[in-house]
Amino acid sequence: MIKVSADSSQILQRNSSKLKSRLTSVVGTLLHQIYQSLLKTVVNKPDIKIWRVSNQKGELHWRVYNPMNEQTGYFNSEAEVRAWLEQRYYE
Repeated sequence: MIKVSADSSQILQRNSSKLKSRLTSVVGTLLHQIYQSLLKTVVNKPDIKIWRVSNQKGELHWRVYNPMNEQTGYFNSEAEVRAWLEQRYYE
């Protein structure tokens, strides 16, 4: 059996306490980094781009680009664009 002096026991307890504190700090930092990464992924979605274009006849149309799936759409009216946006919102 190994004898541990009172001083050694106190040193071990302090070191153990410091280790627990450091481990808690590291785990907390890691969890925070994971949370921030997830938050950026969910919240910082690239915005849909919408602009009006005219053809050679001068007719105005709407063009939309969704960077999330790299799809482009062409619409004849603002109402069609709005309907597309609303449909996309509920998907």
